Amino acid sequence: MTNEILREILSRHYDFGSDLTVCEIGSASGSTNKVSLLRIWSPARHPREAAVRQYDAESPRYEPESLVMESAVRKLAHQAGLLVDTVIPARSGDDHVRAGRFVYSLHRLLPGESLTWEQWPAFQWHRTVPECLGGLQALWDERVGRTTAGELLALAPSAEWARIGGQGDLNKALIETFVEQSRIGPRLDLTGQTNAARVDWATGVVEQHAATWPRFARLFGLWSSRLRHWAAESGERRAGQDAPWLQHGDPSPTNTFFLPQVREWRAMGGITDFELVRFASYRSDLGVAGSLRLGDTPGGAELRRVLAGMETDIPLDLRLLERYLAGYQAMTRNQHDLSPDEIIAGLRSNVLGLALWSVQMMRAGHLDDMQLAIYLATQLHRYMARRATPAREFHQAALRGCRAAAAIRQEIREKLSPATMGA
Repeated sequence: MTNEILREILSRHYDFGSDLTVCEIGSASGSTNKVSLLRIWSPARHPREAAVRQYDAESPRYEPESLVMESAVRKLAHQAGLLVDTVIPARSGDDHVRAGRFVYSLHRLLPGESLTWEQWPAFQWHRTVPECLGGLQALWDERVGRTTAGELLALAPSAEWARIGGQGDLNKALIETFVEQSRIGPRLDLTGQTNAARVDWATGVVEQHAATWPRFARLFGLWSSRLRHWAAESGERRAGQDAPWLQHGDPSPTNTFFLPQVREWRAMGGITDFELVRFASYRSDLGVAGSLRLGDTPGGAELRRVLAGMETDIPLDLRLLERYLAGYQAMTRNQHDLSPDEIIAGLRSNVLGLALWSVQMMRAGHLDDMQLAIYLATQLHRYMARRATPAREFHQAALRGCRAAAAIRQEIREKLSPATMGA
């Protein structure tokens, strides 16, 4: 996005006036949108920083129901007292504006810094980092997680549904996509109804692009039958269950803000990026566990095995997970409600979902053919490490975390206070 385009969008659709100056101070690209971080000067308002998200409404990856859902979740989390990148409404009152083929939304820029994936492997071992991520997840589960579908749908900006390209009944689209998850796409079905069908869909998409992505397509083909079996096996445990948990879906360090900055962090604050939010029949975010690396990053030998279609069997190192669970239990009122079975299911479904998400990454063109094959091989290895770890190890990690929770409770509460103060 150029400064001229951004200036045109802000002056035409927002209350900054026509005599404004816009400077892009940062940018990023997600799988479905581009984000520009802005510094805005206007005689009509004080200088401010904000973030603009741009969506291509003509892309085959465009999902207007996702935009509406994300807006509803941001409102919900803000009302629950969590610090999120809330939408700054347009002059019309809408959360999104349409300009040609693109849809835009303007957001509050959160204080602090988020991490990069390059920083994360070393940073995750720093004092209280996994504990604070676990505590932040507990705040989400207690304040937001138990929201019903009806309560969330009431917050959806329904008036703009057709203007941003939505078709048919909005509530029906939201329920089918995020509650029942009956619409087949790149997200793993956390309600356990259509997991195998999603792998079949992904396999068909990859086959269509095999000429452009030959290494990735070959690897996906080597593992597609096993992926289908594992996905179906995961779904069998939850098929027919209700989906009472509203989950962020990607509570990673790249979507969490550290204050005042990463290098000198003293507190953990806001949450952003609600692209994967959906309802689940269990606390699936416990399986994301803040994207901790649990000794499951493959070395060269493991990658070569997976790339050749052979399985690995190296179990997880659960020390960081234990610390994460201590932080979770330090911030929850129902300390003994933590289910190791939820953790196991979440850890497995998370990397199965990432394996399927590689298809979305292929369609977005973010990685080259070899990079995409290595990404998929990494997720497959991580999944097999979860299968190789005995269930008793997860139970023991949860118990040790429970015992450690009391000693860290006050410190974790203090470090998470910005996340609940709207600072």
